[in-house]
Amino acid sequence: MKLLSSTITKKCVKEVLMVYFFRNYEVVEEGEKRRIKERRREERREDEEFK
Repeated sequence: MKLLSSTITKKCVKEVLMVYFFRNYEVVEEGEKRRIKERRREERREDEEFK
């Protein structure tokens, strides 16, 4: 019984970590997209200044 409960605990911990990791990954992705958009906006602004 003790072995079984420890494997269940490990499984739960693993699932929680997976969910946590994916949530963080999505947040990072959103941040990256925003950063890329801002970089493009800055590049456009610089291009317009050169014209």
